[in-house]
Amino acid sequence: TLVVDWLIYRPADATPLTRQISQFSQSLPPGQLRPAELPAAYSALFYQLSETISAAIKVEMERVASTSAAQ
Repeated sequence: TLVVDWLIYRPADATPLTRQISQFSQSLPPGQLRPAELPAAYSALFYQLSETISAAIKVEMERVASTSAAQ
């Protein structure tokens, strides 16, 4: 399990735009844990995190674009 507190900032002035706490889980094969299985599990967890952050950035970019277009 990976629990992450992450933020998205506006680059121009470092204003926080989004803050979330996300939790991701990755199943391991049943039986005795083998160290060789850990890198793939960590990779899957970080992939899930990157997809979540990427989606949040897209939402923020669309929000900014729609706000700019309305002005």
